[in-house]
Amino acid sequence: MADTVPTSRTIRVALAGFAGLGDASVRGCLSGHADIAIVTECAGPDMLGDLTAEVDVVVARRAGDGIPDPFRRQLFAQGGVPIIAIADDGRLEIYDKRVLRQVAVDELLAEVRRVAALTRATR
Repeated sequence: MADTVPTSRTIRVALAGFAGLGDASVRGCLSGHADIAIVTECAGPDMLGDLTAEVDVVVARRAGDGIPDPFRRQLFAQGGVPIIAIADDGRLEIYDKRVLRQVAVDELLAEVRRVAALTRATR
């Protein structure tokens, strides 16, 4: 389900595990920015599949400690995709093959742009 038609400069985002108000708030934060497009969505990590060539970053709901194995596979696959996990309390955990960082939810846009730029530089 694409938000906008992505161009070569558009940051392609996959949403995973959001429903209801969580989906609306994350979608609201990411939508309406010319440089960001939500290009796919899935109900949970097991439905993610291999997205390394299709997206620049996965924004996912974090339901427990760390990230589930399917997300780890995305992160560490050839050309891996960074994961921004959003906890129920609003904290963001950034997984981009570097030290885990935690930031506030109001930094979501900046972190999507930052990790997408890192991903593109290594592809």
